[in-house]
Order: sequence, then structure tokens, then C-alpha cells
Amino acid sequence: ARLLDAGRPRVLAYTFIALAIAVTLDWMTGVHASMAPLYILPMMLGAVVLRRYETAALAVCCALLRAFFDVPGPRPDLVLRFVFATAAYFVSGLFVTALSKNQQLTMAHMNELRGEQARRREAEEQLELLVESSPAAILILDRSGIVQMANEAAASLLALPGRQSVVGKPISPFLPLFA
Repeated sequence: ARLLDAGRPRVLAYTFIALAIAVTLDWMTGVHASMAPLYILPMMLGAVVLRRYETAALAVCCALLRAFFDVPGPRPDLVLRFVFATAAYFVSGLFVTALSKNQQLTMAHMNELRGEQARRREAEEQLELLVESSPAAILILDRSGIVQMANEAAASLLALPGRQSVVGKPISPFLPLFA
């Protein structure tokens, strides 16, 4: 989430730093060992903010850099390695792009739900204030006939002794008609 909030310029800076580190390590090992897996990190970082064609261009760039320091071999093998590396880098970038888009959609949905919950809470508070301040007897029941809210006028109408409350109790003993 912090990477998504960092902004495109900062993420691209991290991407090019990671790419420079991968190239440096690949250069330091020379043709004695392949450092191809190191190029996945810049791909995954960049894919967070890049469009598809930009991700494809970065995949080709990483595959070219990897090929420059690749272990020697016959030309057909080198071409095949380049093609597979490009495909692997591009697919990993697309995977990260899909993950980041899903993360953004999930966060937007969560924010929407939080807003709805806040609006519902506010409406419930207003309803409670309206019920409490009304001179008319008001009982609010759930589907199973349990009293969820009742005002003072309802308590006096039901002739409840003392400060006894009907909230949380079934309505049927008080008003059998509503059972």
C-alpha cells in the first residue's frame, strides 16, 4: 500500500536503482554465472506504476541487459533465452499490475464501506434522538419481535414498574397482538 501511495516518480526511481544494482551484480559475476533472477525485482517494482506497453518495454530492456552478461552459448540458445526471459519478465510485471489494481479496488471498496457505516451510524443516532424526544409511544422491533428501541412514552403506555426497560425483551408478553 505504501508503494502504491509513493507516486510514479518515486517508484520509477526505485525501479531504476534496483535495475542498476542487478546490472552491477551481473557485471561483477561476468559470464561465469547468470544473474537473470535479479531482474525480476525491477520488473515487479516498475509494474506497479507502468502501463502495459511500458511494462513490455521494461521487460525487453531487462532481457537485453541480462543477455549482455549471459553465459556464452550457441546463437539459437541465446535467442531462446532472450525470448523466454522477456516473456517471464513481462508476465511477472503483468501479475504485479493485476495485484496492485486489485489492491486499489479493495481499498476503494473498504473506504466506501466505511463511509456507509458512518452514514448508517449517523442515521441510527438521529433515529434514536427522534424516538427519545417524541411524545408518542414508539417501539422499534426486529424481525423476531425483540424490542430494539423504546422511548419513555412507550414505557409508560406499557405500565412498566419503576425504570424497567423493555429493550432487548420480546414484545409478546406486553402486547400479544404483535406476537
